[in-house]
Amino acid sequence: MNIRKDQHTNPLLVEGAKFYPQALVAISEFCRLVQNAWRETISQELRQLEKAMGVGLSAADIKPYTVPEKISKPIDGKWVVLGVQLIADDWQQLFYLEWNEGQGFGAVAQICFGTSAIAARARAAFERVAQKTYPVFGGDRDKDVFICPEISAPDMDRLTEVTRRVSRDWIRLWREVGGIGQFLDRNVKA
Repeated sequence: MNIRKDQHTNPLLVEGAKFYPQALVAISEFCRLVQNAWRETISQELRQLEKAMGVGLSAADIKPYTVPEKISKPIDGKWVVLGVQLIADDWQQLFYLEWNEGQGFGAVAQICFGTSAIAARARAAFERVAQKTYPVFGGDRDKDVFICPEISAPDMDRLTEVTRRVSRDWIRLWREVGGIGQFLDRNVKA
């Protein structure tokens, strides 16, 4: 079927038809490289993280973490993440790169909790420690705690160094806080 040039209504479709396979390969490879950098870093630091948190962790539990999960889902480009996660019954720990419209580009270590009570206890402990020693700290009192140093595109040449620095800062914070057990509902005295 021949379509006259003046009938094209969407230049993205025309350009996409030319480069879709190459773009998809590039995106897939980019995702693989970022997730591998996080996976390798967390695997290498896992014993230190385990000791600092006071819980058993396994490299087999390190899973990919991507938002959005699939390119077939609607993507607005305002907030995307790419990294790895460790999941337990009471918490989910995430290590990722984040692109957040209006807030920049960062490397994140984050823990999300199953209940707001756990999150509030953890947040209070992290606040006591992190504000003195780690300036880029945040989280939602009812949900999570995170660190997120800003990075730039040229930092990607040193991605392993970036992931290692963030994971080591995160481990140091866990060590200073005294581990996760004190926050979990099963360990809290009524």
